Amino acid sequence: MKKNAVLLACAALLVQASPSWAFKFALVGAGSFSDPEHTRNEYEAKLGLGAGALLEAPLTSSLGVEFGALFLQRRYGLTTTDSRGRQRSSEILQKGIELPVTMNFWMGNIF
Repeated sequence: MKKNAVLLACAALLVQASPSWAFKFALVGAGSFSDPEHTRNEYEAKLGLGAGALLEAPLTSSLGVEFGALFLQRRYGLTTTDSRGRQRSSEILQKGIELPVTMNFWMGNIF
């Protein structure tokens, strides 16, 4: 019973008549092309992709809080040289989930 009441309340908030009080949902994509610095090895930046979802909840007509979940990956090409002078190449893939929380403040409706 409690679940139904919570779902009904959430649905009512999403379909209110005033668009300034409606929740905003966004699907986003991201790209990462970073190149770390390291003294002993050579790194080559490779494109890492990610995606996620954001939900913005208005607190007042000019203030809101936005939170979400983003899956991001970073890729690097790594070339190392051992003591015998042999080179080895490999690719590093770092995966992570970021949970951003932002506070949004609008100073006026310009656009």
